[in-house]
Amino acid sequence: MLDVKAREPLQWILVPVARGFVRLGVSPGVLTATGFLGMIAGAVLIARGYLLSGVWLSAAGAILDVIDGSVARESGKASDRGALLDTVTDRLGEIALFCGIGFYMAENGQPRAAALIVLGIGFSLVIPFIRARAEAAGAEGKGGLMGRAERLILVLLGLGLEGLGFQPFTLFLGVDLGIFEFSLWLLVVMTGLTVLQRFRNTWVQLGD
Repeated sequence: MLDVKAREPLQWILVPVARGFVRLGVSPGVLTATGFLGMIAGAVLIARGYLLSGVWLSAAGAILDVIDGSVARESGKASDRGALLDTVTDRLGEIALFCGIGFYMAENGQPRAAALIVLGIGFSLVIPFIRARAEAAGAEGKGGLMGRAERLILVLLGLGLEGLGFQPFTLFLGVDLGIFEFSLWLLVVMTGLTVLQRFRNTWVQLGD
């Protein structure tokens, strides 16, 4: 998953940026809160039909969420409370984004896409639950195809292309399937597979 495998290669970017925020006196908690509010505001804009503005604002919020951990480490302010706040706002921000998208899809006569969003939220919430349950039992609960970073990239990219009017399936294949609905089908399938992967891995580790 990107949130695990990509973090180390990106240190050459994250560390200087984090040190810049530290020099400016910006605390990791402020970045966490700002990123969360950005996700909320982006979800509201998407629900109102401002897709591109909502995507950009949500993406900015997600980027701040990536940086806050590095700022905490560089400033020596990393703590269990900060980690808890970061985890909770991550989940709430993702739920807000999915709810905003679901509202927009329902309002614009796309109930199938709205239903896929509900499934996507459901699977996305089960994934960290399995990890928490595994780690509570002394097992390794990470891994799988679709982490939070992949979910956000897939959803925001698909929605952004939808906002730009990019519809390759309708244009070239004559299929009644929008690019964003296609991204939602991928989301549901891959998050579902991630749930199965994590459950199986944890089951095997727990033994008898």
